[in-house]
Amino acid sequence: MKHLISFIFCTFLFCNLHSQTFAPIGTKWGYNYSSLGGPGSIYLESLGDTILQGRTCRKLSYKDVRYRSSDFPVQMSTTTVYYHERNDSLFSVSQGGAKFNLLFRYNLNVNDTFTNYLKAQYLVTRISDTVISGQTLKKWEVALICKGKVQTGFHKLNFVEKLGALEGFIGWDDFCPPVETTYYEICSFISGNISVGGKCIYSSTQDITEKIKLNIFPNPVHSGLTIESDHVFTAYQISDFTGIIICKGVYNESIKIDVSNFSTGIYLLQLTDNEKQTALKKFFVN
Repeated sequence: MKHLISFIFCTFLFCNLHSQTFAPIGTKWGYNYSSLGGPGSIYLESLGDTILQGRTCRKLSYKDVRYRSSDFPVQMSTTTVYYHERNDSLFSVSQGGAKFNLLFRYNLNVNDTFTNYLKAQYLVTRISDTVISGQTLKKWEVALICKGKVQTGFHKLNFVEKLGALEGFIGWDDFCPPVETTYYEICSFISGNISVGGKCIYSSTQDITEKIKLNIFPNPVHSGLTIESDHVFTAYQISDFTGIIICKGVYNESIKIDVSNFSTGIYLLQLTDNEKQTALKKFFVN
């Protein structure tokens, strides 16, 4: 009987101490966000593993920087966050390991619905492979369900293995329109040979977005994007949430950018003047 108990205990311990594949140690992220409280950036780094409640959990540092303007930080906080993978499921973990909150399931198929621990419900609309720095990763496209209706436009998210949701670190838009207040976009990701280009834009000292008049409309946009500004720019470029440049060209006051062929999602418009100063605006294509 003692041998049986020991076997059961060791089997349980082995199953819960398996290696974590999410956020390989050394991985670094950067995310920009905007909210009613102003813009900010989130920086994360995967530090290693720790045992919580007998389970192996990945430990990450989490630094949140908020800005009064695009280059003037007014608040900075650093905390520790933990994540755990088990049986094709990803969990966020409270610091003491008291709660393992379900975030995502890797075994979802197209048309499967999924409810996370915040009671937000999603529909898997497409599953595909995405190639990042030569490595193929599985990607789930999911849409938020509000009051029984599947949302379109910028309420669609892309969840990629190892990276989490590209539109926010693991986070989900767990709200229904029209009360959305916070948007995220990945600006950097480095993990082994996986790399997402770009930079955390709010840390740029050349960013003049908050110092000038700059409006883009409509937003969300379906076909033509119009720009209004009192500043003289000479060039523009548009990149997607992974940092890939979609289009670029010469800027003039009467320009209207055709985005009718863009896929639904989040994009970043960058305007540049003769002094290499930049202004950046996020917009949504639906």
